[in-house]
Amino acid sequence: MITIGFVAGCGSNDGYKLARVSGVVKVDGKPLKGLRVSFEPIGGADRPYPGPESIGITDEEGQFSLATFNEGSRIGAVVGKYVLRVSVTARAATSGA
Repeated sequence: MITIGFVAGCGSNDGYKLARVSGVVKVDGKPLKGLRVSFEPIGGADRPYPGPESIGITDEEGQFSLATFNEGSRIGAVVGKYVLRVSVTARAATSGA
C-alpha cells in the first residue's frame, strides 16, 4: 500500500505549477527504506511536455518527499496526471530493505 499526501501548492515561472508531495510506503504495515518513488507527468496533444519528473527516496520510516531534478532542484511535483513508479534502489537491494 502506498499512501501519498498532498500539501499546499506553489507556483512556477516555467509554465507549470508544483505542489508539495510527501507520503509513506509500507508493505504489510512495515515501512520500506531506500525505495525510489517517482511521479512522471503525463502529457497530452496540447502539452506534450507538462514538466519534469519528481523523485523521492524513502527513509527508515518509509517516508519520502518529492523534488524535481531535471531542470534544477525544486521541491514538489508538477500538478496533473502521472505515471507513478516505485522501484528498489541498489542500496536497498543490497541492504535487504
